[in-house]
Amino acid sequence: MINISLDATEARRISTQLEMLEQQRAQGNLPHENTPLRLYRVRTGGFVRLLDQHAEPISQSMVLEKSEEVEAAVAANSEGDDIEKTQPCAADVDVAPPWEAALAVKTPQELLSRNERVSDWLGKQMQEIESEALNPVDHQMLYEGWPPQLEERRKLLFVPRNFNRKESVLGEKKESVLGEKYRPVIYWMHNTLRVMQGNFGLEAAILLSRRLAAPLVVVSLVPSSIIYPVCHSTTASDAYARFSLVELYQQFAHAGVPFFGITAKEDGMSASSKEQSFALQPNPLYELLNTFEPHAVVTDAMFDSPSRNDLVRLTRYLELNQSSCSWSFLSMDSTSCCPAYQLSMKLQSSLERGAAFVSEEQFGVEYASLAQERHSSYVFCPLPRVGTEDIVLNQRRSEMLSSIFKRLHLEEVNWEIVKAENSQSNTQMRRFTEGEGLQKLSQLLSDFDNQPAIQAELRGGGVLSLLPFIRHGTLFVGYVLRRISEAIVSRPTPTTPEERKALAMRREFRPWQVMRSRAMNHLGKERDYVLYLALWAAAAGDPIDPPQPDMLLLSTSEILASLIMSAPRTSSLETYQRLLPAWAFSAARIGEVSHTEVPGAALYDPYELESSRTKDLYWNEIQNFIVEQQYLHPMLIVYWAYRLLTWSVSSRSAIATIESLLSQCVLGSKTSPDAAFIVWKQLFRLGSSSINPISTTNGTTGPKLDDLSQFKHILEGELASQPKLQIHP
Repeated sequence: MINISLDATEARRISTQLEMLEQQRAQGNLPHENTPLRLYRVRTGGFVRLLDQHAEPISQSMVLEKSEEVEAAVAANSEGDDIEKTQPCAADVDVAPPWEAALAVKTPQELLSRNERVSDWLGKQMQEIESEALNPVDHQMLYEGWPPQLEERRKLLFVPRNFNRKESVLGEKKESVLGEKYRPVIYWMHNTLRVMQGNFGLEAAILLSRRLAAPLVVVSLVPSSIIYPVCHSTTASDAYARFSLVELYQQFAHAGVPFFGITAKEDGMSASSKEQSFALQPNPLYELLNTFEPHAVVTDAMFDSPSRNDLVRLTRYLELNQSSCSWSFLSMDSTSCCPAYQLSMKLQSSLERGAAFVSEEQFGVEYASLAQERHSSYVFCPLPRVGTEDIVLNQRRSEMLSSIFKRLHLEEVNWEIVKAENSQSNTQMRRFTEGEGLQKLSQLLSDFDNQPAIQAELRGGGVLSLLPFIRHGTLFVGYVLRRISEAIVSRPTPTTPEERKALAMRREFRPWQVMRSRAMNHLGKERDYVLYLALWAAAAGDPIDPPQPDMLLLSTSEILASLIMSAPRTSSLETYQRLLPAWAFSAARIGEVSHTEVPGAALYDPYELESSRTKDLYWNEIQNFIVEQQYLHPMLIVYWAYRLLTWSVSSRSAIATIESLLSQCVLGSKTSPDAAFIVWKQLFRLGSSSINPISTTNGTTGPKLDDLSQFKHILEGELASQPKLQIHP
């Protein structure tokens, strides 16, 4: 008799199988009624039923004799009946025996002949198999040995302990619906709408999918206006995003990579909010992402306040529920040209709560030592080609998502419908896709008209015309700088004094050098500084590890709430308040002009401002430039913003008006906060070392204008001395 130690669960499973055999024997449905049956558990966890034509050996000598007889018979090619044969039983039992795995293992007789117990061998092998299932992924080792260009942009938000996904907190079994081999690596595409260059989030997801031999799945949360005609878009970002997303869908479909667009369902959203107010719910982003059963989730680094709040809440929720979460969560910065805020210890320490932000001059010192062409030596992986999409697998994923979609009032975007709607829209609406951005960059590098750079930019050209593509997420700043540098290097180098003199007279290199200089200053360093200011303002509002987290707050998502077309537009006034002077959020009125028909009201209403219908013709030209070019030129910021301050009923109202116009008219302002923070930096001289530091509203200190009177004196004197620029030819 062999002693086999089993746990309670395994004992119940074997007992159930034996009861089925006994019932079939009693009913007369089992062949070979008088032949003993043996039930063996094999490595894969199933059972194999064997017929024993001879009694179980009770001594090792019997086993040795029988083995010698079998070997002799095989050698003589004998087919006698005394040779032990093992045949499968053909009884109709719902057991699928994996014969190949069963025949590959040692037989109990062979183990007994070597003084080994069957239970020891089976237990040892099963322990190895169960150990593999218990720790399918070593998450700590998974993030070692990354290329430095990826590691410097990476932020590990949550790394789970290695545990069995099948075991829940209560010890219950939770089988994977798709199967372990189909558990994907998810790239949550948030603000990087490109595939062909500079998408570090997608690159990290491809790297993880190769290490895990797991499929890649791309997910994007898009506003519900995308499934309606373009006229229903509330902002420029929503209007142009549909064309970029459809272009991405076509590229992913060509590679066979699933691309799930998820949006809000217009009906029932109000009911959902009422339900959540009476009962605590899990974090909705966790529920949505966890439904895919991922190994890891990679997303874009988020700089805008609402998105970053969701990132912080999701990370906090994962930490509080780490015993039940089996997937990693990390972000990759594809927005900044150089992630100096992560590479510099001084900048990192300034992002801690209670610390002051560094001046632009100090930032430039840190930035100069770090902002090398770090991306030039890294070759991005092409989009993995997996052939055609697995329609059946995608259908199963959609079925898995249907229940969570219903509860969260979401739906999957049909990209073919959006593509058909785009084909009926104005062709001008597709001019900010990745393909158009690459084409515009090539045109800038090939066509020079020798006009001054600023004049070209004010007429819709120049290197700053790439700014809308960069904020929109379809162009990477590092790629732009690399292409400009390659264009300069590719120019023929003069070898003789005559050639050098002729080159100096023609000044062939000058336009390229000016373009690179302006790109490095405005698209690189200055933009990275205002992104740093946005991070500082957002970090200043983060709680310091509260002992009792607000569970109701953790069960909300600003990103999901903003997907619905009728949702109120989010505002970052609270974030700006941590950075701007205290008087900027008061009822102080800067201008003396009031509305003649409605005393005490603003001089112009929002519609008049957006449609350029003021009495200030120069301001109207600037506003038209914003609407046509989708960005506000740095040399036009101060005049445009200061006039809005003088026309508003209070400085606080002016801040809200500026934010609203930027959100409405500037492409990419929703997810790229540098569109607003560059205005605050220039208007209030944020980070300027020439202004004495004063206390901000949150108690920290930072360089900015002292008070309202000083602000008015400096700005009015500056505007009076500046000539009005010729914006249109």
